[in-house]
Amino acid sequence: MKFTKNIFGTSKEILYNDDYAAFAHQISDEGITVNAEYKKIVPAGTVIGADGKKASVSDGKSNAIGILLSDCDVTYGSRPGDLLYRAVLQGKKLPAALTAEEQAALPQIKVMD
Repeated sequence: MKFTKNIFGTSKEILYNDDYAAFAHQISDEGITVNAEYKKIVPAGTVIGADGKKASVSDGKSNAIGILLSDCDVTYGSRPGDLLYRAVLQGKKLPAALTAEEQAALPQIKVMD
């Protein structure tokens, strides 16, 4: 008999206020490492590029199209996730500070400390 253990919880809240705009986009599982629970999780606040992977910078420009609103489990392959393109975020809750190139690519994203 097979037993599974499910742990239910909520994703961390990265929004500073509830006025935001987002769209659905496919989040890639490529380059995501497996955590201690044997899952591939892309954390909320990750800057995502047009290819569904973590945004990158080339020639001084970022390919960022949005910031992931909530954690996305890509253990079994790519999945849709909500990307913010207009929002005010809590800087302390982001996995990494936004670079100048990412801020330039996402002008409607503001970060409060």
